[in-house]
Amino acid sequence: MNEMSVIFRILIGDFLILHGLVLPIMALVPSDKVEGAPVGSFWAESWLFGTGMGVKFAIYGLSAVSAVLFILSGMSFMGLLVPYRAFNTLLLAGASVSLVLITVFWLPWFIIGIALNLLILIVAV
Repeated sequence: MNEMSVIFRILIGDFLILHGLVLPIMALVPSDKVEGAPVGSFWAESWLFGTGMGVKFAIYGLSAVSAVLFILSGMSFMGLLVPYRAFNTLLLAGASVSLVLITVFWLPWFIIGIALNLLILIVAV
């Protein structure tokens, strides 16, 4: 591998890992700690399922699954611990879970997340 290829793999792998951490971080930040931001309100209810403890568990669970899949896909792309042949599968699964989560618990400013996940799905296929 040449130097540019190694740098490219590290940058893309790091992006995927960081992208995977966004939703769990948002799930853990209380809405009263971020002044003026809708962070936390995303996790309070779903336009499809309403509110309740089950909704919160679904949010935490889906964001954790998405994060693990994105982290593993980033590691796979960089050639760390996970075989590269698993990259596409992990990436498709992570982006799909993330899209489901964002869609079911929708707020208009999530259009950025939708766009990133769709771009990831297009590139992965």
